[in-house]
Amino acid sequence: MQNTTHKNLHYAIQNGLLIEFNYNNEGVRVAEPFCLGRSTAGNIILRGFQLRGYSHTITPEWKLFDLAKVTDLKVLSESFEATLRENYHVGDKAMETIFIQVYF
Repeated sequence: MQNTTHKNLHYAIQNGLLIEFNYNNEGVRVAEPFCLGRSTAGNIILRGFQLRGYSHTITPEWKLFDLAKVTDLKVLSESFEATLRENYHVGDKAMETIFIQVYF
């Protein structure tokens, strides 16, 4: 089942657009979305490069986001250049099933 969040993420990944969202009700984050899929534990997750916003760890940095903890997702008009990101691997090993991902 696809909901609005999934559809918006598909659109953002296909078009190379930044996303903004609240994660775990802790604060707003801005990220480059790269890969959406199902984790080996069965959760729907997003691999993204967080650029700015709230975080428990350093940013910018690669992160995995559990979509069950994502609220208020917005696709921004600002685009990103996927080829600028090091350490991204097509076929994310954290995912059992990949729905959509960036290829370059």
